Amino acid sequence: LKYTGQIDETGMKFSSNTETGGRKHTNWLNMMLPRLRVAKNLLSRDGVIFISIDQNEQPQLQSLCDEIFGAENLVAGLTVINNMKGRNDKKNVATAHEYLVAYARPDFESFGVPLTEEQLKDYKLGNKNDGRWRWGFDTVKANLDILHPKYSKKKDRWDIEHRVYLNPSVRIEASDEEDDDDDNIQRTSKSKSFWWGGEISSDVANREFKKLFPGANPDYPKSPFLIEKIIHMATRPGDIILDFFAGYGTTGDAVYRLTAKGQGRQFILVQLPEEIDPNDTDQAATRKYCADNGIEPRISELAKERLRRSAAAVRTNPDAQKGDYGFRVFRLAQSNINAWNPDRTDLEETLLSHKDHLVEGRSEQDVLYELLLKRGIELTVPIEEKKVAGKTIYSIGYGVLFACLDTSIAKGDVDAVAGAIAEWHKELEPETDSYVFFRDSAFADDIAKTNMAAILEQNGIAHVRSL
Repeated sequence: LKYTGQIDETGMKFSSNTETGGRKHTNWLNMMLPRLRVAKNLLSRDGVIFISIDQNEQPQLQSLCDEIFGAENLVAGLTVINNMKGRNDKKNVATAHEYLVAYARPDFESFGVPLTEEQLKDYKLGNKNDGRWRWGFDTVKANLDILHPKYSKKKDRWDIEHRVYLNPSVRIEASDEEDDDDDNIQRTSKSKSFWWGGEISSDVANREFKKLFPGANPDYPKSPFLIEKIIHMATRPGDIILDFFAGYGTTGDAVYRLTAKGQGRQFILVQLPEEIDPNDTDQAATRKYCADNGIEPRISELAKERLRRSAAAVRTNPDAQKGDYGFRVFRLAQSNINAWNPDRTDLEETLLSHKDHLVEGRSEQDVLYELLLKRGIELTVPIEEKKVAGKTIYSIGYGVLFACLDTSIAKGDVDAVAGAIAEWHKELEPETDSYVFFRDSAFADDIAKTNMAAILEQNGIAHVRSL
């Protein structure tokens, strides 16, 4: 992190958007290389990665991705017109676009981009059997006026066909009176190599952010409608979307919007705890907003708050579908279990010091989630809890796993805790064998631990383990 300039010498300043130093591009490429290798390993066989990049690093990025993903797996180098006014960041030309580079795994197939309601109004249905639609005259004229103004004025008629694909994986909800025919299938268009439109602009990105954080001033946010477009093109409902430069949480916002339409996905967002720079005048308004509203001035904290507010906002719509609008937060840390590192000159003291081998100060939930990871259980599974004899008992995945991670289980607590787990197990009736976990150091002695295991085994739970 220090080498790539993501933290300073004190180790306190995090950043994922640093300037390069020394040999131009070298540090940036060294930062990207391991992340992209991990991304490739995480992609499913039909997965695809989209990378937003400006022209400063676009050539280097594409060369790097050719090496990692294979040049033959380049889906497209899309041009995204996101600022029609242009940013005055170049001496001679105002930048109005950025790039969206996409590489896929072998089984990827694009699902196309959904047509908006306005586009559907402008289309006239041609032959339903082959899925073709004809663009209305006014829509084509409007587009050509923008793209080719001199050419378009010389013409008084256009006859342009635009192929639209009927996507059976996403359906528009039909009323009881309607037939579930092609009219209720979401219509999608094959994506073009450039994207433009007000809804994907940086102005709309700012507006959508400020709806949730009035008075804040985001630093180059992405429009949630741009992310929705990518999600539609690349995924089906239920798929997992990973954004490992999450920024202000736009991807999560976009997923919640789709969930409200009955097209929910799952997301994983990754963001360094980068501080909102107190010396950057462009970020002053956002930092002040955080201070005024009790939000820690870090991009990751603002992203979490955005997810909360976005979920609440989309659910206010009376037409919002039921779905998962929650999220869990995890921080990367060392294991909760102390590594075994014996002092060969004093083995007795080493054994005594490892009597409680869990790291001091870690919570029950810290230990619980590490247990889930080591058991190969998804972190999104339902977790319920009950209090018995002052102890918290957890049921994970509807009884696939039970845990009581209290630091002390006295002899007198054994019957109550074991009985509660046995009763809960009977109530849930899990389809697979259940496992129960305790802290080994929690039991007063071996007799208490043996009695716990015996009671559970008598009630059909044979797998009792200690941490």
